[in-house]
Amino acid sequence: MEDDITVVVTSVFGDARSTKVYVGAYDGRDGFACPFCQSVTVRSERWPRCDNPWCNAAVHPRDKSAAEVRQRFLDAYHEAAIREDESRRRERDAEWRRKYQAEEAAARNARVAELRAEAERRGVCMECFFHSLRCYTDRPKYVKHRGECPIVARRRA
Repeated sequence: MEDDITVVVTSVFGDARSTKVYVGAYDGRDGFACPFCQSVTVRSERWPRCDNPWCNAAVHPRDKSAAEVRQRFLDAYHEAAIREDESRRRERDAEWRRKYQAEEAAARNARVAELRAEAERRGVCMECFFHSLRCYTDRPKYVKHRGECPIVARRRA
């Protein structure tokens, strides 16, 4: 068989693809299958452009603005990629934050459990103990009242 003849077909977006030319295969005329839409195209004045009007490799009045269309497409694609990356980063950060908060809560609960056991062992006022944990986080206060607890008295008033 003869050497394969190829032709390079360029779309309006600047993408170029090569395809095999079939010599005399289409009613004695040369032709090719468009590499973009697989439509059969025969030799004409528009060669090597596609005859399919919906194909990106066809000749259209839009060719003049193809660079703008391509740039808008690329801009939209890059913006979507940036949004997707940002979404993944936010999800990763949120997951890290949830894990960190769970670890901190577990450590805080373990510390409060130890301190509560110590407070119960000492026999101190639990109202004042928990108030000191809420207000003074550095260390709890172990208070034993001779009379009524002032926090309980304030609540009743």
